[in-house]
Amino acid sequence: MKVNREILEDQLDRNEAQLKSLTSFLKELNDRVAEHGTDKAQVEEDLHEAEHNIKYYESEIAQIKKELGGKSDKGSSPQKTPDSVLPRTAKQGLGSLILSSISFVAGALFGSKLKAKQAGKGTPAEKERKDAGK
Repeated sequence: MKVNREILEDQLDRNEAQLKSLTSFLKELNDRVAEHGTDKAQVEEDLHEAEHNIKYYESEIAQIKKELGGKSDKGSSPQKTPDSVLPRTAKQGLGSLILSSISFVAGALFGSKLKAKQAGKGTPAEKERKDAGK
């Protein structure tokens, strides 16, 4: 499977931002605990989760950097061979979501019109039942 360089770079940026956020959270949490003299046992779960997430993002960043570093094309920029007509974006599914929503609404309108037409074309017995119910 060929991994697109732009997708890896986007993922790297997101992971680095997340790591920076987690590191800041951990520092701020430790500072507030020390400032207010709070027992570490009260925030132990949060500290443990933040430390675990930091380790995860550090390993993910290292892996992505390793993959990006291994894709050098002898000093020149890598050749872009598109695997589809549409360009790759970070939010690839947004267009599909919009198109499927529009298609759903169009199908619902078309279906309701067909049902309305069929309601007027019932058998004579069905028409009598409808008229008797009125």
